[in-house]
Amino acid sequence: MPEREMTITPTRHKRELLVRELKLGGLWLFSALFPHPYLLGMTGELRVHNCLVRGLPIGAQIWSDVLLPTPKGTVQVDLIVFVGNRVFVVEVKNRTGRVKGRSEDRTWKWVVGKRRGTLYNPVRQARRHARHLTSVLNCEVVPLVAFAGSARVDTDAPCVFTSPRKLLDSILTQYQNTLSVDDPVAQAQATSRKLAAVRMAGTWQEKSAHVRHARKVASEQEQRAQAWHRRQQS
Repeated sequence: MPEREMTITPTRHKRELLVRELKLGGLWLFSALFPHPYLLGMTGELRVHNCLVRGLPIGAQIWSDVLLPTPKGTVQVDLIVFVGNRVFVVEVKNRTGRVKGRSEDRTWKWVVGKRRGTLYNPVRQARRHARHLTSVLNCEVVPLVAFAGSARVDTDAPCVFTSPRKLLDSILTQYQNTLSVDDPVAQAQATSRKLAAVRMAGTWQEKSAHVRHARKVASEQEQRAQAWHRRQQS
């Protein structure tokens, strides 16, 4: 897994990058042999995380696998990036094949060879997480989606990026607007301290409770969608 909290420093750029790439290679190989969704998700998050570490400016912070309380339960955010006075929330997907969907669709279609399936719209996930973080941090939070695998993505959403590098380029472009800030490093630290005050520890018990809650919410949403379709057909 990526480090839960990382601040970009010159020594980390030089000393740790090789170790992190070796970890990614080992995890990629293991997930190829045992393609469990959890391993695939970890591989995708680590690939995006490593790309950000290589390219973000000194003083930027990357928070991984952040579990936060909400009035209705909890949310789990893949990556949160603090750079200057900008905050980005990143939903990471590690997929192959072809993914297609519009920004407002509830689910997107996923095709790999003869296999067909759906996935919950990652844009809606990122936007929901960004809204919650906005209320917590009292500042604008930009929702982004990064596909870490080789999937071809067909969507109208401008916040979706088909590679970690494209995600990084977008963050750096938006960061240019913060160069007028007197001390962008101090600004990033001040914003991240607000999040540190409310984030959950991320224990096994807390994550298990979050998974149960997420499955319950998904089941309720599916039941409502089926009921709506039945009413439309009657």
